[in-house]
Amino acid sequence: PGSRVTETELAEHFGVSRTPIREALQRLAVEGYVTVRRNQGCFVRNFDITELAQYYEVRIALEKLALEAAWRNMSDAALHRLAEAWDPARQVGRTDNSVEMEARDESFHVALANGGGNYALANYLRDVNNHIRIVRRLDFTDSGRIDATYEEHHQIVQHLIDRDLD
Repeated sequence: PGSRVTETELAEHFGVSRTPIREALQRLAVEGYVTVRRNQGCFVRNFDITELAQYYEVRIALEKLALEAAWRNMSDAALHRLAEAWDPARQVGRTDNSVEMEARDESFHVALANGGGNYALANYLRDVNNHIRIVRRLDFTDSGRIDATYEEHHQIVQHLIDRDLD
């Protein structure tokens, strides 16, 4: 955190032009990994625990709303497909790559919002996840946590299939 990164250094390091580096840094800024200071450069962002806690608070509220929408509107067939995708016995798509696993986990939560028919909600979830992704990826560096994610997601969908919102 706080380290300065430059387009030129990164381009030389990776053996590419500055254009893809600039695009990558812009995306990293959107995702909250770096901050861009005009006429100063890019800096690895410091963690702000209070800000992260606030984003998690918003995420919880959004995910509760997504569950309600999925409970009310998602078809049984779609729920069964989602349950199959997160079956802990099969672990379809399981990876020990934390970036890939975090993306898979995020897609689960967005799928519930989309399945509930609330596309604005899905977009808000994506936005919140952009701000907390760096911390969420740390969750998936432990294989036990990945196993638990499959269990938890599968149980959530089973409750939705049973139309048990509580």
